Amino acid sequence: STDTFIEKDASINDEIDNLIEHYDILSILRKAGYRAYGRGGTKIIMCCPYHPDRNPSAFLNLNPNDQYYGCFTCVSCGKRTNLPNLLKHLKVI
Repeated sequence: STDTFIEKDASINDEIDNLIEHYDILSILRKAGYRAYGRGGTKIIMCCPYHPDRNPSAFLNLNPNDQYYGCFTCVSCGKRTNLPNLLKHLKVI
């Protein structure tokens, strides 16, 4: 099933801030076996962990000034979730 974005509130933003501050998200994704590439420290483009994906079709927005901060979106399968849920799904933290 496709998650919808959790209503953005201070607690979710704080959780996202904490994860980004304490973990190298790009390295975690790569160590978990996903093709992932950084874009200027504000976006990660990666293969989607929710469907078989040989070419990166998903992105994770890490720009704290953006409305979609901490949001994961796959343009191929339509999966949308937030950074905490993505990392829980991958069982990496």
